[in-house]
Amino acid sequence: MLDIEAGATISAVVTNVIKIQSVPVVEIQWPCSMVVPSKMCETKVIHILHHKGEWGRGRDLAPKRLDQIQIACDQNHMTLYQALSLRRSMLRSFPNGMARVNQSSQMGSNTGQQRVATLFEEAVHAYLSVATSSHSSEKIFMTESELNAEMRAGSRPRGPTPDVLFLRPTRINGRLVKWIDAKLYYASVTYAHNKKIPNGKLQKIAQRYNAYYGGQGAFVFGQGYCADLVDILHEAQLLDATPLDMTAVQDFQNSS
Repeated sequence: MLDIEAGATISAVVTNVIKIQSVPVVEIQWPCSMVVPSKMCETKVIHILHHKGEWGRGRDLAPKRLDQIQIACDQNHMTLYQALSLRRSMLRSFPNGMARVNQSSQMGSNTGQQRVATLFEEAVHAYLSVATSSHSSEKIFMTESELNAEMRAGSRPRGPTPDVLFLRPTRINGRLVKWIDAKLYYASVTYAHNKKIPNGKLQKIAQRYNAYYGGQGAFVFGQGYCADLVDILHEAQLLDATPLDMTAVQDFQNSS
């Protein structure tokens, strides 16, 4: 038999559970139209992406080479920008490829790459702000810089920092998400198991975020992704840049 104090405590717990369960879920629609249908499409494009002795950024290739790649893209449901991003992953996968890509001035400066990555993250933040504007009276998410500031101040324990951490229950396309990480590249299924390059580290990143924040999240890929990647990367939802305003990203890339 419960005494009055114990009964009151259980009543309080039940009330708190009801309040938690009654918190409205934030619903976000995120259209995706930058999805390459299959690994086979990647494979057919990969065959033409690199010739012996070629190096440097894809957009700096000779016009004839870009035309060849464009034809392969048109035949395999891929854009030229997706193919050139895939080419960068290919170069990184070569022996000593990561060091060459990171250190070669032909591949663009590290400072420039960091800046354009920041602009992409800001585009994600801007879309989320608009998508959650009906909840403007309360904070729905924190950015990576805000998380880092709290960690430096000691008000939050040190831990992994995704580009977005949701503070309220949030569903994107009907699926609950706790975090978002923004990746400007095309996410290839061909290189999904290569742990030495960024494309191959997605699963490990997702597992770390999921364990720390207690729920799955989502990756947003600036150049889209291969549909077959969902068969490998079960730990996170895959999204692309379809609904984002990419003007600042594109302006920076065109000027660099």
